[in-house]
Amino acid sequence: MNKQLVKKAQKGNKEALAQLFLSVQDESYKIAYSYLRHEQDSMDAVCTAIEKALMTIKNLKKAKYFRTWFIRIVINEAKMYIRKQSKVIYLQDDVLEVQTNRTSKICELQQKELAMDIKEALDNLPETDRSMVYMKYYLEYSFREIGEIYQMPESTIKTKVYNALEKLRGAMVNPKVI
Repeated sequence: MNKQLVKKAQKGNKEALAQLFLSVQDESYKIAYSYLRHEQDSMDAVCTAIEKALMTIKNLKKAKYFRTWFIRIVINEAKMYIRKQSKVIYLQDDVLEVQTNRTSKICELQQKELAMDIKEALDNLPETDRSMVYMKYYLEYSFREIGEIYQMPESTIKTKVYNALEKLRGAMVNPKVI
């Protein structure tokens, strides 16, 4: 993230603000969607997060943390929306799409079955575990980045992600584990 761009945005430069939010637009939408599972709700959450960020960007102390700071606002907005709407959270379907180069219909069906089983196991994980696994393996965040977002030590994030993966492995062997 360009620190000078953040500094300009903090001083009220509208073009700098637009560039900053465009740089995190796709990522923030994907994260909101991973919580809300609804396109319009996700866009609303991101828009509300942008509004809040616009009002508070001057309070951001370290420009290098803009991305983490903004993603945290998006996550909080998504959670707020869930509380208001009392919706169930699911992960994005395409996280588990299994691509295959084989033309065999049997193999394709087996892959789809496996993807459905994994998705079902993921859906049964607690919200935070599911979100951390999503960020790590779909959005390819580092443990450090996830730790910054959740305001937890990197070692705690590693433990939580690996424990969630163990739950997934157990659920794949014995569906009643989670």
